[in-house]
Amino acid sequence: MSDEKKMHELLSFYDRPNSDALLAATRLYLEQGDPAHNLLTAIIFQREAVHAIERNNYTNAFNNFSSVNYSIGRYSGAIGQKKATAKANALIGHAETHAMRKEVIAFWEQNISFELSNEKAALILIKQFPLAFRTLSGYVSAAKKIRRASRL
Repeated sequence: MSDEKKMHELLSFYDRPNSDALLAATRLYLEQGDPAHNLLTAIIFQREAVHAIERNNYTNAFNNFSSVNYSIGRYSGAIGQKKATAKANALIGHAETHAMRKEVIAFWEQNISFELSNEKAALILIKQFPLAFRTLSGYVSAAKKIRRASRL
C-alpha cells in the first residue's frame, strides 16, 4: 500500500468520533511493523494536543506537539532505512553486471590504448565479451572520465 493511501486510511480513522477505532488502527500498524504507525501516532498526539488546548492545559499541549514532531521524525527515518535496504538489494541483484563491468575495464586497461576512441575500443572488446556495442562503449567512456579525473 502506498504512503498516500496509508495516510488517507489513517486520516479516515482520525475523523471517526470513536477513539477505539483509532486505537485498533494503531495496534494494527504496530503489529505489522509498518513505518506508517509513526504517522498514526503523530495524528493521535496532535488530536490530544488540540484537546489539551481546548481545556487550557498548555503544558500537556506542548508535550503532545513535541511528540508529534518526534513521531514524524521516526517515520522519516524508517523511510530512509527502506531506501537504504532497496539500494542494497539492487546492488546484490546487479552483482553480475558490476563484476562484468570490472572485467571489461581491467581488460581495456591492460590491452587497449587509452588514446583509442570509445567506439574503436568497443569493437575490440566485443570480440572478448558477450555485451552490446553501446554497453561496452559506455563502460570505456566512464572509465576514461574516471581516469582523467584522477589525474587532476
